[in-house]
Amino acid sequence: MASGLQEIIIVHRRGKRAIEDHFDAAFELEYYLNDRGKVEELAQIKTNLELASVSYVRQKEPLGLGHAILCARALVGEEPFGVFLGDDIHRQRADALHAPAARRLRAPPTAASSPFERVPRERIHQYGVIAGRNIGGNVWQIDDLVEKPRAEDAPSDLAIIGRYVLTPTCSRSSRRRRPTSVARSS
Repeated sequence: MASGLQEIIIVHRRGKRAIEDHFDAAFELEYYLNDRGKVEELAQIKTNLELASVSYVRQKEPLGLGHAILCARALVGEEPFGVFLGDDIHRQRADALHAPAARRLRAPPTAASSPFERVPRERIHQYGVIAGRNIGGNVWQIDDLVEKPRAEDAPSDLAIIGRYVLTPTCSRSSRRRRPTSVARSS
């Protein structure tokens, strides 16, 4: 929330309704806290609920990250958007998050921003990986994002660490691709 995000779209699958409940009002808890005089805790809960608008989209088939992004495209519209993976979330200062990157993405030709780290080839199949070229220092031109490739198919050893900022250009490009056993999004 410190990054300035005001709208959150959670893409989930069948059996994950607890996620929706987690981000919803918990009247029983609020009553309990109020009844026990826990005013600060109650205020924190109410503040958290007001930080952002949360919407939910169901991904009916597990066809990968690119497909999950496509499931949310009607809600995303034509704005840059963040993609955060629940199994790889990092706590950081607000200025280290992607809000500045999202503002930069409004100007072409940039279409994606993501932090990454080098990963040993034997673990590369556990990560999304970038294909691209170094254009100076720690800045890479990202030509493609490959979801969980086999080690021999990986375009690099640069794994994306749990979050992306993308533009609608990436979403439109994904729409033209057919889902495969290795989900891809560019």
